[in-house]
Amino acid sequence: MDFQNNTAEEILALLPPDEDDRWELKSATYLEPAKKGELKKELGKQVSAFANTGGGYIVFGVSDDTRQLEPCTDNVGRQSMVDFLSNLVEQSVEYPISNFQVYRIPFEKEPTKAIFIVQIPDSPAAPHQAKDERQYYYRIFGHSKPAPHFHLQLLRQRETKCIVVPTIDSTEVTLPGLVRRGNTLTYDVVVAVLNQASFVAEPVGIAVHSSLPTSNWAIEDLKDGNTDHVLTADHLFPGLTNKFKFKITYTAPKEEALPVDTVASDMPNVKISIRAFSQNFGSDPIDLVLADYIPPDELRRLNEENQKKIKDQKASLQKKFEEVRPELEAGMQEARRAMKQFPFITRPHGE
Repeated sequence: MDFQNNTAEEILALLPPDEDDRWELKSATYLEPAKKGELKKELGKQVSAFANTGGGYIVFGVSDDTRQLEPCTDNVGRQSMVDFLSNLVEQSVEYPISNFQVYRIPFEKEPTKAIFIVQIPDSPAAPHQAKDERQYYYRIFGHSKPAPHFHLQLLRQRETKCIVVPTIDSTEVTLPGLVRRGNTLTYDVVVAVLNQASFVAEPVGIAVHSSLPTSNWAIEDLKDGNTDHVLTADHLFPGLTNKFKFKITYTAPKEEALPVDTVASDMPNVKISIRAFSQNFGSDPIDLVLADYIPPDELRRLNEENQKKIKDQKASLQKKFEEVRPELEAGMQEARRAMKQFPFITRPHGE
């Protein structure tokens, strides 16, 4: 269910008469900054229960006792409540969950006031344990209760999907230098893939789809406008992470210097979509816009440093050459005198 266009009053009308296996109602007081510890514990319990039992919704701003709307705190310090709740929910259980949504639902006539809904889907990576209490929960008769042993066994045996989650681990740019000659700039991108399932992913990998502004740009060694690239590994054990690396390159025409300003202006239009996959699962895509990871101004700064290094290296090499030049010239003169003493030795052309 997508709550993006709903008002708080519409959500109130959707709620069942009593809390059930899909709905858990919480007072707005849970989101007060002073109650962060209590909120963390409660989220662990409810997220574990819903993720282990088909999914559901946690509504903050509607008390189960009064069934009246209560405006929630909209920020925690400088952080929005949506971001604050998202961080707490993700880390509230083991394994962490990522396929959830947090919605801010405004009041119809006072949009500056809002309630919040956390949507927890059924998790194929279940069972999930509440992190603070080290306890597994499940949802039954409108309550979240400690899960019995048989329920956990059923969850562990249902191996329906092998959940693998991608994140951008790092990006690094390499500019052409004195030793590494040429006119190609290279971005190395590392994607980390976590196996959140309780069994081995066989195989595991990432699928990379690119949108590039000009033919000067390429992924790895793909030619002829190909925009898709796949990297795989044989297996990934539960709870572990594998890293996959690919390159984004910009190549200038032969004999031309690398046009850094052109590259910098292109970077916002270099867009990469990355999905992780296992034997029976494909993740939601994560998007990489090159300019978000290596800002164009940072590229210009790196280029200035690189050009200075090249200039300094050339000056250093020239200095060393001048230092040994007299010795080299003396050696050449000695070699010429020796050759004149032995006329049967073939002399260089022009001697």
